[in-house]
Amino acid sequence: MAGDGDSLRSDETAIEYPVQKKPKIEEAKATDDAEAKEEEKEEEEERVPSHLIPFNFRGKLIYDGLFLDEPECNRQRDLFYKQFEESEGFDVDWDSFDYTFNVINYDWDPDVDCKRTNKELIELLIHLAIKEHDEEYGTQLKFVEYVSALLIPCKGYNFHITFLAIDLNSSIQEPKSYQAKVYKFREEIFVKMVRVKPTQS
Repeated sequence: MAGDGDSLRSDETAIEYPVQKKPKIEEAKATDDAEAKEEEKEEEEERVPSHLIPFNFRGKLIYDGLFLDEPECNRQRDLFYKQFEESEGFDVDWDSFDYTFNVINYDWDPDVDCKRTNKELIELLIHLAIKEHDEEYGTQLKFVEYVSALLIPCKGYNFHITFLAIDLNSSIQEPKSYQAKVYKFREEIFVKMVRVKPTQS
């Protein structure tokens, strides 16, 4: 008979399938997810702001002191800026400080150039400073050694660099300390000043 395969005969009973329950694994996962979110929320509330987390440099913890108002931080801030101003931004005794302010020690290995390593960058800046000095003073400086550098963030960075060089045009072939202020913003580099360190004869 047509349609026999599509309908139940009167002597057949319909089969009832049990209602599927939510597997216990899914219930447990939902509970775990809720607990994880609650823990994450609590951790977020307890999390210390990143600028208050110190970093380790040569076994010493350095704290961000730019916005701190604590007696020891204030004392160190005053001393830092005194050293900075007296040396015209070149010589700071970093070992005396547990805080950093708005000046960066280049030896902390900051991320300032996406195309060059810090060694390549500082050598480039020194090379440009030497070229500027040679053109201005008629010297023939030969780079000997990097000594130190401070960075001041602005729209880019102001580098205050100290390095050793020998003047091949001089009768005295001893290395002298030179200081340079170089501005860098992206690929724009400008030598603002380069000189023999003033304390030398």
